Amino acid sequence: MCVSRPLTVLTGLVPEGELKALGVTRLFTPRQRAAITLAGLGRTQAESARLLRLQPTTLASSILSLAKELKCASRVSAVVHAAYGHSGFPLPQREGPAPKRDLDEYTSMMLTAHTEGVTVPRLSETTGIGRAQLTIFNRQLYHQLGGARNPPHAVRLAWRAGWFTRASHDTSRVGVR
Repeated sequence: MCVSRPLTVLTGLVPEGELKALGVTRLFTPRQRAAITLAGLGRTQAESARLLRLQPTTLASSILSLAKELKCASRVSAVVHAAYGHSGFPLPQREGPAPKRDLDEYTSMMLTAHTEGVTVPRLSETTGIGRAQLTIFNRQLYHQLGGARNPPHAVRLAWRAGWFTRASHDTSRVGVR
């Protein structure tokens, strides 16, 4: 399988079929597709920048550019969610049984906040729920998803489990390169 240089960093990190799909789609640049996928795998921006041989500021600029193109919040988890919602971006492939979607209103609120790029401090301000309590809800969400590492990883795991579908997304607003 011939995969462009930026996507080779994903070899062994995602299933072969997903890697192949990332290699053939024309949505975004290969580097941007790799950055979105690395974020969805729970890698920090610093780790992703190192793997992609970029300066962290260059990667941060790329994420901001993607957020504008996807018309979403500039938080990485919102970019990951918007990318998976686009019909031109390959969905993460399911591996093993999906976690049961049995979220209470608070863990569901945390997942929604991640998809919208809302931070815990901002969520605390808008809901009146203390940050410590929101952190507990977030840990419960991560656990229910099978061990999410951070918000973008939680979003990817929820998509992979089938908790989100593209039917609810307007995917016509982003151009293909």
